[in-house]
Amino acid sequence: MGDPPNDWLFYFRGIPFMHQIYNTESLEKLEDFEVMDDDVFITTYPKSGTTWMQVLLSLVYVEGDESRVKDINNFDRAPWLEAMMNDVLNRKRPRLISSHLPFNLQPRMLREGKGKVIHVLRNPKDTLVSFYHFHKLTKFLESPSDFQTFIEQFIDAKVFIGSWFNHVRGWYENTHPNILHVTYEDMTNDLDDVIKKVCEFLGKSLTNQQVESVKHHSSFNVMRDNPKTNHSKVEIFDFEKGTFIRKGKVGDWKDYFTVAQSERFDDVYHESMVGLDLDFIWDLPARKPAN
Repeated sequence: MGDPPNDWLFYFRGIPFMHQIYNTESLEKLEDFEVMDDDVFITTYPKSGTTWMQVLLSLVYVEGDESRVKDINNFDRAPWLEAMMNDVLNRKRPRLISSHLPFNLQPRMLREGKGKVIHVLRNPKDTLVSFYHFHKLTKFLESPSDFQTFIEQFIDAKVFIGSWFNHVRGWYENTHPNILHVTYEDMTNDLDDVIKKVCEFLGKSLTNQQVESVKHHSSFNVMRDNPKTNHSKVEIFDFEKGTFIRKGKVGDWKDYFTVAQSERFDDVYHESMVGLDLDFIWDLPARKPAN
């Protein structure tokens, strides 16, 4: 494993974490975290749709009544297990909880099937591009020197939370009925269907009007313009270098990867994900504007 990739990160059980947000003592406590039956975890590799699912779930739990959550920051709607333990412990039930942790670092009770998990995953090329811009935006991660360098860091697991391949495989290989796998691409392509699947998974019954409200208030344009979800007031980001919510586009990677870079990444992907029954949508045609 060797030394951490840079001074901004430290290793915990082989996974790189950010000094400014995490510490070993807190991470050690997670193994024995008490999971409640009605806890709902949103688990993701970074830049895979976390914010989107946080907004969507918070709206589902208020039956689409946006007025009940509109003044609440996203990280207060579904606080981070590994970084905001006290906030999680003080939440009223049912608790919405966010986590970037790989499956093997999750609380023992969760791994054994307690609570419910919505795992959101995104095609890795778009994830990589979004993560690249995230590194440039944040004040607590090393800004990548160029895109090629970041591709290699991503492939070599020398980024926050480590290997995308191991992270996704670790979650996706778990077929326990308490885990629902949702892709970013499905959310982009058919949000109605995803909302209905999420509601069914959680045992929530929403009217068509409530579903429409959830869909509207979790749409990309609404989230992008809402300071409670776009993090525009959060001081750890340098907004002169970009925005937290960028494009929300499937296939954005095609504007960044060269043919050679794409082929190199494909080779690594197929080697790393062999035997896993997982198909991503890598691009979506542009939607025609409504008449």
